[in-house]
Amino acid sequence: MASKNKSSFKGIKAFVCVCLSLVGLLVIFQSTRSFYYYFSYSHFHETTGQVHKSEIKKQKVDYSVSIKYSYEVNEYIYENDRVFGMNEGFNHSEAVSKMNYFKNQKPLKVYYMASSPATAILEKNFSYMEIAGFILGLLLFLPLVANTVLRNAI
Repeated sequence: MASKNKSSFKGIKAFVCVCLSLVGLLVIFQSTRSFYYYFSYSHFHETTGQVHKSEIKKQKVDYSVSIKYSYEVNEYIYENDRVFGMNEGFNHSEAVSKMNYFKNQKPLKVYYMASSPATAILEKNFSYMEIAGFILGLLLFLPLVANTVLRNAI
């Protein structure tokens, strides 16, 4: 009976370890994607633009900010509606605050990709929570890797 309880406990322990590691891997993936966007947007050039339309859109759980704007690069006028590097959900008051910030920004700062000026954003955002998420993901994922490596080494 004790042997059966030990093997059952090992099975549960292995299952929990795998689940935590998968969550860690997912967090690492999401954080890595955020790092990619941040570093690619950090090389964007800055110009000025004009807001033509702004609104808040209700999503399933939260709100998004939609802003249509135009800007000029090399005597060509572009239109875009991309606000952030990553689509973020906001509560209603955050969305109103963000929308008003861009509507009232004079002049409107627009960041565009030099090699493709049609690609633009209004805010190059990055949160230190993404770094914390990446570290948490590593802490959740590494025990499975270490356990597998140690088990195969013995």
